[in-house]
Amino acid sequence: MSEIIKTLRTPRLFDMALFDWFGVLLGVYYLSNYIQSKYPDIKRNNIDLIVLIVMILLGVIIHKLMNIDTKFGYYLGLNKDMIR
Repeated sequence: MSEIIKTLRTPRLFDMALFDWFGVLLGVYYLSNYIQSKYPDIKRNNIDLIVLIVMILLGVIIHKLMNIDTKFGYYLGLNKDMIR
Protein backbone atom coordinates (compact mmCIF):
# COMPACT_ATOMS: atom_id res chain seq x y z
CA MET A 1 0.00 0.00 0.00
CA SER A 2 1.41 3.39 -0.90
CA GLU A 3 2.39 5.91 1.73
CA ILE A 4 -0.27 8.35 0.50
CA ILE A 5 -3.07 5.83 1.08
CA LYS A 6 -1.64 4.94 4.49
CA THR A 7 -1.62 8.62 5.41
CA LEU A 8 -5.20 9.14 4.15
CA ARG A 9 -6.40 6.10 6.11
CA THR A 10 -4.86 7.30 9.40
CA PRO A 11 -7.85 9.29 10.77
CA ARG A 12 -10.22 6.76 12.33
CA LEU A 13 -13.55 6.56 14.09
CA PHE A 14 -14.31 3.38 16.06
CA ASP A 15 -11.02 2.10 14.59
CA MET A 16 -12.41 2.29 11.03
CA ALA A 17 -10.75 4.53 8.42
CA LEU A 18 -12.79 7.66 7.74
CA PHE A 19 -11.30 7.82 4.25
CA ASP A 20 -12.97 4.50 3.38
CA TRP A 21 -16.36 5.61 4.70
CA PHE A 22 -16.15 8.93 2.84
CA GLY A 23 -15.37 6.96 -0.32
CA VAL A 24 -18.49 4.86 0.21
CA LEU A 25 -20.61 7.96 0.80
CA LEU A 26 -19.20 9.63 -2.32
CA GLY A 27 -20.01 6.49 -4.32
CA VAL A 28 -23.54 6.46 -2.90
CA TYR A 29 -23.99 10.11 -3.89
CA TYR A 30 -22.94 9.59 -7.52
CA LEU A 31 -24.74 6.27 -7.96
CA SER A 32 -27.93 7.72 -6.42
CA ASN A 33 -27.76 10.70 -8.80
CA TYR A 34 -27.44 8.33 -11.74
CA ILE A 35 -30.35 6.16 -10.60
CA GLN A 36 -32.48 9.26 -9.88
CA SER A 37 -31.86 10.49 -13.44
CA LYS A 38 -33.04 7.15 -14.85
CA TYR A 39 -36.02 6.68 -12.48
CA PRO A 40 -37.29 10.12 -11.44
CA ASP A 41 -40.51 8.73 -9.90
CA ILE A 42 -38.65 7.09 -7.00
CA LYS A 43 -38.09 9.28 -3.93
CA ARG A 44 -34.48 10.38 -3.53
CA ASN A 45 -34.30 9.33 0.15
CA ASN A 46 -35.35 5.79 -0.74
CA ILE A 47 -32.70 5.55 -3.45
CA ASP A 48 -29.98 6.85 -1.11
CA LEU A 49 -30.83 4.37 1.62
CA ILE A 50 -31.06 1.38 -0.72
CA VAL A 51 -27.78 2.24 -2.48
CA LEU A 52 -26.01 2.79 0.87
CA ILE A 53 -27.16 -0.58 2.23
CA VAL A 54 -26.25 -2.40 -0.99
CA MET A 55 -22.78 -0.82 -1.14
CA ILE A 56 -22.01 -1.64 2.50
CA LEU A 57 -23.24 -5.23 2.07
CA LEU A 58 -21.25 -5.59 -1.13
CA GLY A 59 -18.12 -4.35 0.65
CA VAL A 60 -18.65 -6.81 3.50
CA ILE A 61 -19.23 -9.71 1.08
CA ILE A 62 -16.19 -8.88 -1.07
CA HIS A 63 -13.93 -8.59 1.99
CA LYS A 64 -15.27 -11.88 3.35
CA LEU A 65 -14.77 -13.69 0.01
CA MET A 66 -11.19 -12.42 -0.14
CA ASN A 67 -10.56 -13.41 3.52
CA ILE A 68 -9.76 -9.83 4.50
CA ASP A 69 -10.56 -9.14 8.14
CA THR A 70 -12.04 -5.69 8.70
CA LYS A 71 -13.06 -3.84 11.82
CA PHE A 72 -16.62 -3.50 10.47
CA GLY A 73 -16.69 -7.27 9.87
CA TYR A 74 -15.53 -7.72 13.45
CA TYR A 75 -18.36 -5.49 14.70
CA LEU A 76 -20.79 -7.63 12.67
CA GLY A 77 -19.29 -10.80 14.17
CA LEU A 78 -17.98 -12.08 10.83
CA ASN A 79 -14.27 -12.24 11.67
CA LYS A 80 -11.78 -12.02 14.49
CA ASP A 81 -10.49 -8.65 15.67
CA MET A 82 -7.91 -7.29 13.29
CA ILE A 83 -4.63 -5.62 14.14
CA ARG A 84 -3.87 -2.32 12.42
